[in-house]
Amino acid sequence: MEEILLLEPNYKNKYPPLGFMKISAYHKDLGDRVTFSKGKLNTELKKIKYDKIYITTLFTFEWDKTIELIMYAKKIATCDTDVFVGGIAATLMPERIEEETGIRPIIRRLDKCNSEAMERIGYDSNHVIDDYTPDYDILNQVKYEYSYSNSYFAFMTRGCGMHCEFCAVDTLEPEFSPYISIKKQIEDINKKYGEKKDLKLMDNNVLVSPKFNEIIKEIKELGFFKGNNKGYVDFNQGLDANILANNEKKAKLLGEVAIKPARIAFDHIEDKDIYIKAIKNCVKHGIKRFSNYMLYNADAFKGKGKEYKADAPEDLYKRIKITLGLQSEINQTIDEDDEIRIYSFPMKYIPLKSTDRKYISEPNWNKKYLRAIQIMLLPLRGVGGVSEEFFRKSFGENIEQFKLNIKMPESILMSRGKFLRRDDEKIEDWKNRINEDKVTFRRYMFYEEWKRLHKKIVDNNMENELIEIIKDNSFRHKKYFGINNDLVKIMFLHYLSLNQILLLFNKLVFEGYKHDIKIISDYVYNDFKPFYENIVDYIYNVEMSSKKLYGIFKILPEKIFESIINKWIENDLENDFIIDSMDQILSSNEKKHDLLLSFKVIKRFISAGVLSDKEINLAKEYIIEFKIEKLRDLLNDNKDDFIEKLELKNENEICYDKIEKEIMVLDTELNKKISLF
Repeated sequence: MEEILLLEPNYKNKYPPLGFMKISAYHKDLGDRVTFSKGKLNTELKKIKYDKIYITTLFTFEWDKTIELIMYAKKIATCDTDVFVGGIAATLMPERIEEETGIRPIIRRLDKCNSEAMERIGYDSNHVIDDYTPDYDILNQVKYEYSYSNSYFAFMTRGCGMHCEFCAVDTLEPEFSPYISIKKQIEDINKKYGEKKDLKLMDNNVLVSPKFNEIIKEIKELGFFKGNNKGYVDFNQGLDANILANNEKKAKLLGEVAIKPARIAFDHIEDKDIYIKAIKNCVKHGIKRFSNYMLYNADAFKGKGKEYKADAPEDLYKRIKITLGLQSEINQTIDEDDEIRIYSFPMKYIPLKSTDRKYISEPNWNKKYLRAIQIMLLPLRGVGGVSEEFFRKSFGENIEQFKLNIKMPESILMSRGKFLRRDDEKIEDWKNRINEDKVTFRRYMFYEEWKRLHKKIVDNNMENELIEIIKDNSFRHKKYFGINNDLVKIMFLHYLSLNQILLLFNKLVFEGYKHDIKIISDYVYNDFKPFYENIVDYIYNVEMSSKKLYGIFKILPEKIFESIINKWIENDLENDFIIDSMDQILSSNEKKHDLLLSFKVIKRFISAGVLSDKEINLAKEYIIEFKIEKLRDLLNDNKDDFIEKLELKNENEICYDKIEKEIMVLDTELNKKISLF
């Protein structure tokens, strides 16, 4: 008996590792003991000495996690020849994996044609691992929850034959197998692990098969026919729109099984007519639920006998809109109970051999546009176009608005749902809704102001300069100093976080940018006051060093001081930190320094319960109006009471004589502070 370890990198994935489930079944058939772990081993599993370690790989963009796990396996293995790496990434980039890890991967699946793999692993041709019934028991060894673990997983065909340049299938499954029966596998699963709910078929292009009739017949014999309520069939890797559009017989056959959802890709705007016809053919034969992939950020490529151009952001918008329009058109002609739903899943294109998710298909796409698409899809976790209203509010009422949205600062893009007018909302109700909440109204003001500035930039032929600044989606204050145009500088402020704004103000002050200080102070305080209000709120609510606040107090010294004091009063004098910070910044300003000292004294009086509610309100009034003499008189009138209360509060404390001396010192300090102002 051998000890077998199956290691899956600790990335997020919905589907259990089918290859591992078959390898496990094979080794258990030989009498070996199998351990499965997602990521590194826990303490107990580390104690076992493993004879063979298998590592599966999925997408190449999970490269770092994959390589890290292979190197980990080498450390716990007796020798490198006991480590076997396979899977998608291993088949696509075997040389790179061997170069980085020293382990030569096993490419393609473990069947009788893969003689090299058979020899390396040490099994004979009587054991075809790919034909084994998957071992579901190993899934109980990990805490990770696979979304579809309560399903039968199978292939009824292998390969594709369409030879699309962007697709990995030609490499992973170069030979096409038109029909693989799964009856025995399903029977074995039922016997060993109990019945599963749904049937997940992982075929890459099942519709290509000339034996599609037999495939559908077998699926129905397994009980997955329409109306049987056994569960659903999901051709998970998608159904070819070209075939469904041009072969209605196959659409009819699909309609005979309990398919949910039907996955039909709409990756290219050039396939509009084919896509629409494919959906209509499916609907005609009773299919109601669709879950359709939409590739974006894609390069130009050849496939399906065509040449496709590189897509642009507006192409994605058009495809989602076409899908929603199609859904609406079809639903108008059928009963409400039979209405169809088409869920669109925009998927960012990543080349086959990319080792991360960072690929950008330039020049049509850039980091800013790609991030904007992510933001638009966030509310529905990646699903685009569930309803026409959501699509219009999130992506834009038209292409022009969509193209505007993808350039918009992230803070505005994310908050639009709070203030955009809803379809069924009267204008008066909308105005009341956004006006009743100060934060929502301010967000709306930023939205309108950004659009105003953008129009001005377009009118002055400066949009290319703006795009050049924002396209890398990196918004640091230092980038401001590479901008030549004053209008673009003002626009750039809307992309900076408030923290970066304060850092910018500091640099402007310390390095003497007088022109920029003027244009920014005029804009922030005079031209667009909500910007200033945001800064005041941020300064008041976030504790930060006086060093970071220095620039804003130099650029708008009187205004910011008064605004913070008013904020302090509004919040019942709760923020001691901001008073101390201002005191440090303004220590050279004798008048303000003395005033801040009085505020600290007032806080102590209030905390001690010396001032009545009426006197507290008077103190606030004097502070707002800067009535220094009245404030001093109020404190003088209550000073003795304050000292007396301190004495009463502490007279029963141990070492009261020492406390009494401290109170006397405090009395002297109070006299001095009050006399200062």
